[in-house]
Amino acid sequence: MAAVAIFCGAGRAAGDAIAGRLAEEGFDLAVLGPSAEAGAHVVAHARRVGRRALALAVRPHDAGSVQQAVDQVDGQLGPPAVLLNVVEARLGAPLHEVPDWDACVGGLLRESFLISQAVLDPMIREGRGRIVTVADVLCGPGQRENTTVRAGLEGFTRTLAMEADVFGVTANLVVAGLGVRAPAAAEILPSAPGSPASGFPAAGQEVAAAELAATVAFLAGDAAAIMSGQVIHVGAADPVA
Repeated sequence: MAAVAIFCGAGRAAGDAIAGRLAEEGFDLAVLGPSAEAGAHVVAHARRVGRRALALAVRPHDAGSVQQAVDQVDGQLGPPAVLLNVVEARLGAPLHEVPDWDACVGGLLRESFLISQAVLDPMIREGRGRIVTVADVLCGPGQRENTTVRAGLEGFTRTLAMEADVFGVTANLVVAGLGVRAPAAAEILPSAPGSPASGFPAAGQEVAAAELAATVAFLAGDAAAIMSGQVIHVGAADPVA
């Protein structure tokens, strides 16, 4: 039976493409999003390439909802071997003007913590696992809260890597830089048999997006067993606020 990957972040274009790549690499796929419909096209693509797949609705800031979803994946597809968690932030207001800092910043970090915590038990039970977080978080002047999110993800990833290493579980963070464009789903997942092969368009700045998917696919594989706690930048680095 194929290894199972959980993708948390359905509807986030860069993440949808990476999840599609994992299916092409041979992983069965569970897609978690705000609704089952949000992950439908990723599930359809996974099934077209011969993989088992399901889409589940989840409230990512609710511990019970997240745990229930992971338990359902474990029961229907099998224990998760890979977690792909895509954190997308395009917060634009200056930090002191954000009306609800916890919702804007703390909520994104809580989401990463809850889904990582939920997959650890089955991964520890199996003695192996890969947790890959993708930070699609634009940082620049006037976006200090985005910088806070990214710094939080870096610290959390390193802490998780240290704690999980003894159980054979790795944790790494991939940062999408300015050169990575989030394409529309129609560009990256063909809608019918005979359509062009899925993947990011390999032209201009979009080459970096193909590298993003390839980087995550590597980190999800057996060859990356010795890599943990790393922060890997793909695409041009954006300016720090």
